[in-house]
Amino acid sequence: MDVYGVSVDDVAAQRAFALKCDVRFPLLADTSGEVAGRYGVLGGAFAARVSLVLDAEGVVRYIDEDVRVTRHGPDMLKRIRSMRD
Repeated sequence: MDVYGVSVDDVAAQRAFALKCDVRFPLLADTSGEVAGRYGVLGGAFAARVSLVLDAEGVVRYIDEDVRVTRHGPDMLKRIRSMRD
């Protein structure tokens, strides 16, 4: 399984965020909003904080629109594991 973070922020902002929050997966800069727009999470100049689980073909299998930093990692792992079973 691969994990990526995608944000409409630029690379410098993402680097600062990754350092501050000890992010250990790649962050991708979607400064044009093209990716966020394709997944329906772009609202004006900002993207909603949403997690998507995509299968190997790129089909969205799960959407989490209630991202809470304190529990998000464990919640997503639980969801992904349940989808594998």
